[in-house]
Amino acid sequence: MHERFVPAPITSRAAADAAEAGRICALALRAQIDLHAAATATEYAAFFPDPPIGPQVYSGIAVTNAFISPWSTSAELRLLNRAASWVFAIDLLIDHRATEQTEVDQLIAACLSAAGGTADPHEHPGARFLSALRNDLRTADAFPALEGLWLAELQRMLAAMAQEWRWKTAAAGASGATRPSLSDYLDNADNYGTVWINLTHWIHNGHRATLAHLDELLHISRVTQQIMRLRNDLGTYQRDVDWHDLNALMLADRPEVEQTIGHLSRSIQQPLAHLGATCPHNVQYLQRQADYITGFYAAGGEFWSYDAVTAEAHITG
Repeated sequence: MHERFVPAPITSRAAADAAEAGRICALALRAQIDLHAAATATEYAAFFPDPPIGPQVYSGIAVTNAFISPWSTSAELRLLNRAASWVFAIDLLIDHRATEQTEVDQLIAACLSAAGGTADPHEHPGARFLSALRNDLRTADAFPALEGLWLAELQRMLAAMAQEWRWKTAAAGASGATRPSLSDYLDNADNYGTVWINLTHWIHNGHRATLAHLDELLHISRVTQQIMRLRNDLGTYQRDVDWHDLNALMLADRPEVEQTIGHLSRSIQQPLAHLGATCPHNVQYLQRQADYITGFYAAGGEFWSYDAVTAEAHITG
């Protein structure tokens, strides 16, 4: 006979925690609705094929960012979420749909043109989505001074995606082709997109303390991005095998990967502590990014609409 569950007594702290959880979930729900509406709009729908980019991706992005930055409003999270959804889609195109280097180069050129404000209205839907994101971002007071940095980080991210495509293509096309080392793989972690996404978020909201310490925040964000890359790989090894993706566990054993995560985590503790008094929300934001992803993948979380049986059809169109 099962014992009847008896909830803990309601306390003011418990009630406050429940109310806060409800508020964050409402924030995530509004973000999910916005992302789904944007991605299914006629002019962008081809850029967000479902599957593998479906409701699971939008809800995953929305919930993640609501819990990482729970003090933010829906308006403050809007471009963060849209930038993240764009990274998912462009990664799919470069990583899995492109079959020639020229395709990768042309797609990257179209995106950089859009980000620079010179997009052809008949260009690729991914470039159009990025152009719309840029138009929203350029209304931020900080954008004129930081546009060059934003473009440079975008270019860095896309170049890293192209590098991973070359590694994968070489491995698939040549028997015994050498894979990158774990160190080289980590050096290419900008393909994960976190730094560019964070920079978009920080420019959009333009908090004075954030902008005053942007170089330090970007450094910490880049290390956090490497941690998240490795945490992702620890949790998605089988999916990466099915999708013919690279994964850190293909380059090193689990103890080495976990040891690397520990080293990276320790390396940013002092910089985070240094910024704690001047940028408390940013410090919490970066800490929560890594911690959230750790818990998400440890519990078997998955962003993609993923089915191992039909994985090949999903990624190749």
